[in-house]
Amino acid sequence: MKVSFIEDKRPDLARVGRLLEASAARNHWANGGPLWHRLRDEMSAHMGLPSDVCLIPCANAGIALEAMARLWAMRFGRRLRWLAPAFAFRNLGRGYFADVTFVDCDGDAMLDMAALRAVDPGSYDGIIAVNPMGHALGFDAVIAFARARNLPLLLDNAAGIGTRMPDWGWQAFSLHHTKPYGMGEGGLILVPAEAVDALEPLITYGDRPPEPPEAWLNNGKISDISCAFLLDRLQDAPNWIAASTEQRQRIVALAAEVGLVPLCGGGVPHVALTSVALLSDATVPEDLPGRLQHFMAGKYYRPLADLPQASDIFRRIISVPTHGGMAVLSDDQIRTDLARIAGEGRAAPAPWMLSGTAAAS
Repeated sequence: MKVSFIEDKRPDLARVGRLLEASAARNHWANGGPLWHRLRDEMSAHMGLPSDVCLIPCANAGIALEAMARLWAMRFGRRLRWLAPAFAFRNLGRGYFADVTFVDCDGDAMLDMAALRAVDPGSYDGIIAVNPMGHALGFDAVIAFARARNLPLLLDNAAGIGTRMPDWGWQAFSLHHTKPYGMGEGGLILVPAEAVDALEPLITYGDRPPEPPEAWLNNGKISDISCAFLLDRLQDAPNWIAASTEQRQRIVALAAEVGLVPLCGGGVPHVALTSVALLSDATVPEDLPGRLQHFMAGKYYRPLADLPQASDIFRRIISVPTHGGMAVLSDDQIRTDLARIAGEGRAAPAPWMLSGTAAAS
């Protein structure tokens, strides 16, 4: 049986039940219930956030990003013209962000700062920088660029939750099941503390409508039931982070043996990842992830604009699971699939492929 690309997350239902006792005691299951507040507080502590920023748990990261953009529109008195990298999530280029201007990415699938500097500064009002795989080493360059020009900057830092965060007060995080901290569906909005009162009415049915009323996004709330499962995942973080860190180190080393290169060196230690994005010298066929022998892989993300670097990265990229479930596979089993990805699987088997398949410790 193949190891799944998505970690086989099993909630501790006894712990979930204990968490929900607080909601039951108050008969408060939605609209900012006790577990909503607890998720906000425990996640803030886990991320080491300073007191001048606040987290707002919400329905998903797409809601988070759009709510921040709408808040900036309220401040400007009009919708902003946003600029974003072509290697990004599909909430860009449609809906509220249908008119976004795309620029190319760099060799690590991050916003290309040279391309950004080449754009006419009068053609856009704000920047959306994206961390599509959670692998980014940081956002220092784009933060400095935005600060120097007094530009709104939103970080779609979807899978970038960790124990040390970028020093920027406008970020969206995903708690979707495919993301390391996700269980089911959810998201987090990070904004400066003084922006909370203006942002929350954009995603609630509260008595305070936003001004103007058309700035309202929709119901973007998250229930205490969802928060309970997300808290369970967060409270189990020491266990799954240790397991995924061990597998990430092992798989990045094995990938290097066959010439596969991880984006940004495989990420940073303080950001937990349950998959790693690898680049091959050769084209990785789009159907290959499902044809591997020992594990399922993924091929993300199809560029949102036909730009050279983004298109080349998508042609050569594959995402390989690094969650704790990969521990059942031996080094040789993983090598076999990695070699196939690298284009070596068509060659005669290397000696190590014939040397046994004892499970990894």
